[in-house]
Amino acid sequence: MKYPKAVGKLLIEEGGDLRRLLDHAQRLQQATRIVHEGLSPPLNEHCRVANIKDSMLVLHADSPAWAAKLRFQVAAMLAQLNRAPGFGELRSIRVKVCPQARVQPEVVSKPRSLSPRVAALISSVAETSTDPALKEVLLRLSKRRF
Repeated sequence: MKYPKAVGKLLIEEGGDLRRLLDHAQRLQQATRIVHEGLSPPLNEHCRVANIKDSMLVLHADSPAWAAKLRFQVAAMLAQLNRAPGFGELRSIRVKVCPQARVQPEVVSKPRSLSPRVAALISSVAETSTDPALKEVLLRLSKRRF
């Protein structure tokens, strides 16, 4: 029967799953730094290191146009990566098109205003209120024009 392991052991153990995951993430960060340093703007802004599997580096480009431009740089990127420590085993680079999720622009809503009828209703509720703090807030609200 397997017993649960302490998180510290999972991170520290050489063969632990979390250790392998952490090492892979750090390797991807290093590859990203190397690739981005070797590409000129704006190309490096439209390229992301997606994975390293076996002897292949996988890159994602924002669009087919950026992917085509990246493919022209594959030989230079591969040579640069092979010179870096820990990346000498890379033999190929695959470029895939994977658009980034676009952040929707913030919708600016129209200013709202109280209709005279609603303002009168709030004012009448305020007049019948026994709570002085609530009465004050409702009266201010009824006079407010957004």
